[in-house]
Order: sequence, then structure tokens, then C-alpha cells
Amino acid sequence: MVSGGAFALAVLAATGCQPAANGQPLLTDPAEIVMAGARSTAALHTVHLRMDVTFRTDPNAALGGGMPIGGQMSEEVDADLDSRNFAARTMTAMQGFPATTSDLILVGGQQFSRSTPDGRWMQFPQFGAPMAFPTNDQLVEALSSVIQGGGVDLQLAEQQACGEVTCYHVVAIVDPAVEWQLLAPLTGGGGAAPAGFNLPPLTLHLLIDQPTRHLAGGNTDFSFMGVTASVTFTLTNPDAEIVIAAPPPALVDQMGNGFGGGIITNVGGEVGPIPLPAESVPPDELVPPDGEPLPSG
Repeated sequence: MVSGGAFALAVLAATGCQPAANGQPLLTDPAEIVMAGARSTAALHTVHLRMDVTFRTDPNAALGGGMPIGGQMSEEVDADLDSRNFAARTMTAMQGFPATTSDLILVGGQQFSRSTPDGRWMQFPQFGAPMAFPTNDQLVEALSSVIQGGGVDLQLAEQQACGEVTCYHVVAIVDPAVEWQLLAPLTGGGGAAPAGFNLPPLTLHLLIDQPTRHLAGGNTDFSFMGVTASVTFTLTNPDAEIVIAAPPPALVDQMGNGFGGGIITNVGGEVGPIPLPAESVPPDELVPPDGEPLPSG
């Protein structure tokens, strides 16, 4: 990867005066490329995310329970970056378990989910104040602070084809301390990581569209606590028109009266799927990292 980065730097240095496809000059500084990608992506109103995760446990690790367990998750998300509304479909296949498909809609602070595409929806009550998502500008500012703070080593690798365009390829090596700080909003933590919680350095490959400078995708491989995983994601359909709405009331069961309060069911109407705009991989086509098909049960 280092030799590829050196080669790319040499090529870009020799052609730095040449414009990219949209007339913008080609960038040679990996930090500038990443920040350009962050700003351009943050300016979008809608986007489609595809994420694929494969994992395998070490049979000698505690999480393996004495036997290797493998699986794969495929997720499609349509997101409105202005309102923070999104619709997602997740398909999971784990060794020894039936494959599952579930849907999730978050709209107007309300959450709806169903475990199968043709099942009824469950609406969950909102406890406390709505979750405060950072604004796009705040996310860009946070990324800039991390890069300027020296917690991420950025290297420029060889450019890659991204469909019909060419992408910058930046390799980001993230310091474990920075990883923990990035996880803090999800774990409700902060400060130093707990004793014995030793995150390994994370190597993340980022692809940034040269003409638009949008983040196009990326991937990473990591091992932690006996779990080896690969994560790949792509961002497509920038600023495409999408409609994210709550399911029809007749198809929604409401979880009411807090925990243990039972379910209030709205009965009526024919149950039917609410398709997402993007195609997803059927669960029976999902395979673990070693390529062996997963048993259905």
C-alpha cells in the first residue's frame, strides 16, 4: 500500500495541473481530499447507503463458545440528511440460524420496525427527549479536528475506478484513542477507554469521487476480541428524490404504557410490504468470509 501511495503521489505531482472531469484541479494532499469529500457529502440532501458486513469468530475466543461462528449482514438505507429521517432494510444470515429480514423507519422522531417484509409494523414510544443528531457541519468540524490533532495517518494510494468515474483512494490509519472517542457518542462514554479494552488500530480505505468529490464508499477489515470482520459500504444516488413516511396506521401495532405495559393493536387493513427503492441481496445468497454458504437452520 505504501508503494501504491508513493506511485500515486508521483503521478499526481506530475499531472497536478491537469483538471479533473468536472474542471476542478486534481488534489494531491490526502487530508485535503478527505476534507473535500466530507464537505461535499455534507452538502447533500439525500443519499443511499449500502453496507455489507461479514464476520467469523475464533473458536478459541470466549465469544466463539468453542466453535467458529460466521455470518453476514447486508443493509440498504435511504437517508434524508436534512431531516435525519431514514428507511432501512437489514438482511442477516448467521451460521446455525435461519436468515432474517427486518425493516426500520425513523421519521419525525418516531420509530417503526417489523421483523419480516410482509409483517405488521411496531411503533415504539419515545422515551425522554428526541435523540440529538449532530448537524452535517458539526460532523465536518469534528473530522477536521481529528485530522488536525494527528490521530489519523492519511496516505494517498492509487486511484480507482468507481463505476463510470475515477475515485481518489485514501488510506486512513486511525489511532485507538481516537477510535474510542469516535465511539463515545454510541456508548454514552467519553474520556479514556476502560482498562483492558484495547482497541487495535483501524485501517480504513476511503474512495472519493474525483468529479463531485462526494464520498463514494470504503472498506475496512479488523479483528477484536476473537471476532474477525470485514465491512464495505457505498454511497449512491446523491440528492435523488425520496419519500420517507410512516407506515399506514392500520398496519401498525403500538407498544404503549412504557415497559411491561403490553401492546395496543390497531386492527384492520391488509398487510403488505412497503418496498424500499433499492434492491437488496436475498438472505440465501449471503455467505460468510470463507465463501462457504451458511446453513439455513
